[in-house]
Amino acid sequence: MQFTWKIFPLVLRVGLGVIFFWSGLEKVWHLSAFYQDAQNYHVLSPLLTQIYSASLPWFEILAGGLLLLGLFSRFATLLMSLLLASFIIAVSLVLMKGGHADCGCFLGGAESSPITAGLLFRDIALMMGVAYLCWANPKSYSLDAWFQTES
Repeated sequence: MQFTWKIFPLVLRVGLGVIFFWSGLEKVWHLSAFYQDAQNYHVLSPLLTQIYSASLPWFEILAGGLLLLGLFSRFATLLMSLLLASFIIAVSLVLMKGGHADCGCFLGGAESSPITAGLLFRDIALMMGVAYLCWANPKSYSLDAWFQTES
């Protein structure tokens, strides 16, 4: 039983890292589609949407990559928390306005992913996982732990 709880942060860290890294890559590969999806939220001005949609994928790749490596894990979880907070706010605003937009989460799929309450709950669940990682400070099987033992 002890082994399970010791491995849980590692599995969660890698899982969240893969989700954010892959999502960021998908957005970079389909940047114009992501910009259009972000614009359809009608939350930011066109200029702010352009800045947000151009920078967000790189922050997702950075946070996901750092978590995959287990490097600067606290920074990565803080960055993911900020990204998820922006997602939760944007999705909540669209749902409150009764708007219709595509999620823009993963753009490689052929079918669209509309914004629903389920998406909001998924983002909240991801935020809970990130908060747990920040609290647990997972060092098992990470570069953070390796650098700490080397110094």
